Amino acid sequence: SQKAILLGVSVPVGTNEVRASYVTADGSGPLAADNKDAKQFAIGYIHNLSKRTALYGTYSKISNSGVGTYSLGPVAAAAGGGATGYEVGVRHSF
Repeated sequence: SQKAILLGVSVPVGTNEVRASYVTADGSGPLAADNKDAKQFAIGYIHNLSKRTALYGTYSKISNSGVGTYSLGPVAAAAGGGATGYEVGVRHSF
């Protein structure tokens, strides 16, 4: 079985926005292979250039424990290891 908890917040700063989240996953079971635990923290910023266009950036870090192999991308992290990721971009709504 697995228990996951997600806490997130979005805070307006003028016309812009700061976002943060924290996730924890706790796997348990009778086998050692069931001990898949992880914690993830992410923080991001959205800078609105206009009503339809914004710049954004996010930083995220995940830490596995036990035999957890959770990752931030398509490649799995080593058991008990971790990963760090960044994203930046432009969003435009048509």
